[in-house]
Amino acid sequence: MPTSRHEMDVFFDQMNQKHFKPSAHWFQCAQSLSDKDRQSFESSDQTASLTLDLHGKTADEAYHSCTDLIHFAQKHQHRIIKIIHGVGRHTLQQELHQHLDLTGDMLLMTNKHNKKISRSCLWIWFKKSFDF
Repeated sequence: MPTSRHEMDVFFDQMNQKHFKPSAHWFQCAQSLSDKDRQSFESSDQTASLTLDLHGKTADEAYHSCTDLIHFAQKHQHRIIKIIHGVGRHTLQQELHQHLDLTGDMLLMTNKHNKKISRSCLWIWFKKSFDF
């Protein structure tokens, strides 16, 4: 068993490499969004105006919470929202990716933001609305 802090760090790094594979970058984007704009958003450090944490929810509860938040964000003209689904066994993450489709107001759904790929959350970027 490791005894020093350095030995503990090495031990946990090895455990993570054995059990956790790095997550792949995924995204869904509107046809009107250029690859350059998508990459620009994914490397930006813009903060989300709304955040939803789905820890402790069933897949059905999570889906309904997500769709409610998306409708609220669209209605109130939010540009960026963040949905935290956690890592776990990736069940909830896979369900959300399958069932959340881009709507007309969405430009991008991605797990990459601020140049980092996340295994535990996704970001949704909405179009600007100029209806006043």
